[in-house]
Amino acid sequence: MIKFIIIFSSIFFTVNASASEAKAPFGFHWGENIQQIKSKNIILSKCKRDKSLTTCRTSKAIRNLSFAEIYALIFDSQLGLQKVMMLSKDITDDATGNQGKKLYSKVKDSLIKKYGEPNEKFSSESSGLELYKDYDEFYQCLAYSGCGMWISAWTPRGGGTIILELKGVNRGKGFLEIDYESKNWSDIIEKRNEKQNKIDSDAL
Repeated sequence: MIKFIIIFSSIFFTVNASASEAKAPFGFHWGENIQQIKSKNIILSKCKRDKSLTTCRTSKAIRNLSFAEIYALIFDSQLGLQKVMMLSKDITDDATGNQGKKLYSKVKDSLIKKYGEPNEKFSSESSGLELYKDYDEFYQCLAYSGCGMWISAWTPRGGGTIILELKGVNRGKGFLEIDYESKNWSDIIEKRNEKQNKIDSDAL
C-alpha cells in the first residue's frame, strides 16, 4: 500500500533545473496517449484523473525490467505521456541495505553509461544522520525524514529528468524507484501550480 501512495504523492516532484533530453523508458514514447499504449497490449488499470493529469498503473511494460513490480504512467490531457515511474519488487531481509545498494548501483551504472554522471546538486548517498544511526537500520533511516537519502538525479542537456532512489519501508525492507520526466514536465507542473494559485486567490 505504501508504494501506491508514493505513486500519487510523487506525481508533482520534479527537479527544477536546466537539463540532453531524457528519453521515455521501457519501450514507451513521450506523447503517446492512453489508447496508443493500450494498442500495444499494455493493460492499464486504476487510472486516476487529477485535473489535466491522468495516472495509470501497469504491471507490464513494453520492455520489462526483471526486478520491476509496477509502472506508473502519467499523461497530460494535451501532450500525452509525460512521466514514467517504476517501483521495484520489495527488497526484504536486508537490514544493512547491501542488497538494495547493489541493485541501486547496477541501475546507476547503466544510467551513467547513457546519460553521464548524475547531477551532484540533486544527488545524495548518505544515511545515519538522525535517529536511525546503526548499521542495521538502513531502511528505517531512509524512511525517516532527515536521516538520509540514497538518490541520484540526471538533468540531461536537452531537457527532462531521471531520478533514481532507494526508498525505505521498515526494518530490512525497501524498494527501488526510477522516475523519468519529459522535457515538458517542469512547465506542466509550473502552469498547473499557477492555475491553482489563481483559483485560490480568486476564492479569497
